[in-house]
Amino acid sequence: LGLEVEECYHDIYQQILPNEGILFDVITHYESIWLEQGKAITYLRFKLDGIEESMAHWGKRD
Repeated sequence: LGLEVEECYHDIYQQILPNEGILFDVITHYESIWLEQGKAITYLRFKLDGIEESMAHWGKRD
């Protein structure tokens, strides 16, 4: 898709220390299941160019 990757971790619980911040504030249902199974939780943040312009109309009031 040609999206710019800003951050990428294969296992956030092993790669990000201390385990705090927005990545750890909420654990989803599936994440809790995978953690119980000993699976790694992968995190990927990418940039959506032009998203501000395409969403600008949401904040406008007539």
